[in-house]
Amino acid sequence: MAKKNLVVKRNSIQEMHFKLIRKMKENRQQTIGFILLLTFFILLYYLKEKQEKEFNEDIEANKVVSVAYIYDYKQNRSFNRYYYVFMFQGKQFKSNENLHGYGGEKAIGRFYKIIYSSKEPKHHKIFLNEEVHDVQKRIDAGF
Repeated sequence: MAKKNLVVKRNSIQEMHFKLIRKMKENRQQTIGFILLLTFFILLYYLKEKQEKEFNEDIEANKVVSVAYIYDYKQNRSFNRYYYVFMFQGKQFKSNENLHGYGGEKAIGRFYKIIYSSKEPKHHKIFLNEEVHDVQKRIDAGF
């Protein structure tokens, strides 16, 4: 009887040991997965920051101050998108940006300050808090 209890206890201990090892393996896999996911997000953040820095450096190095015209606005729960056009080397360059807090549809048909890179017009920033009322500046910008 004592031997049987000893065997049962030994089997129970071995079973608990195997469960513990299995749980540790599962935890290790979850930890590795978490570390990989975290590494991915850190890399993504780093690349976004690097791109943003290059974008701003290009604008600063090749800065052109001009005027943009807002021709459309669309809104839903997740964005407020302003559609605008500005002149680049005598041609219209259309773009849009998701910005919050600038009057929405009231901005349509108005002119605003924009800065862009003379080498790459895709690198630009519009300033919806700086409306351009000066007609001569609009004409000089090609409107």
